[in-house]
Amino acid sequence: MKNEKYGSIYDQPTFHYLKSIHDITEAKFTLYTFPNAENWAISEIPTKYIKELNQSNWIKIGYHSDNPESKNDNSSNFQNGYLYFENNIPPSLIAKTLRLHYFHSSFDDISFLKSKGVTKLLSADDNRISYSLPPSVNDSLLQKQAISYASMTFEKTDFRTEHHLFPLLKVWSHIQDNVLVIFTHEWALNFWNAAMFRILVYYLAFYGCTFIME
Repeated sequence: MKNEKYGSIYDQPTFHYLKSIHDITEAKFTLYTFPNAENWAISEIPTKYIKELNQSNWIKIGYHSDNPESKNDNSSNFQNGYLYFENNIPPSLIAKTLRLHYFHSSFDDISFLKSKGVTKLLSADDNRISYSLPPSVNDSLLQKQAISYASMTFEKTDFRTEHHLFPLLKVWSHIQDNVLVIFTHEWALNFWNAAMFRILVYYLAFYGCTFIME
């Protein structure tokens, strides 16, 4: 994506896949990214692609961490990475709900994110402690699905599709929930997971669910 290989960003395979789902279901997606990775930097994305994304009403881009090798244990790198990300993505395209790499950050970094307009952090889809929350607070999060702590909202991820052979079965166990948070990794979108994810979103649309992004 760092050169104009495609006539449109929606010709790129992953974005083409997401758009094909959106066009039928009006689904919305938040995509979490690293501003720097091996042989790639967010500043290298052609302006025409950024403009296309910014003109959509169904995609947001969120900060994940400063790079794939980071575990968000260096506040300077974390915050500088966010500033670099922020300087290269239009404000209207930036997600205010984040899912950070390894579900880790210091409370100084959480305060920094709040100063940047971030309102919510998505926690793990398992029982691990997310974002260095005190164990009792993390237990409360697991029980209640969403809590407010240290002036930030934390919301549990319900499941990630690559962990389930038939993720639609998992949806059925959550279908009465007011909010359903579903995640998958781009690298996990093999033939089977991509097909199951598509079916899952089609089902949610048929069921009358409202798709939101923040």
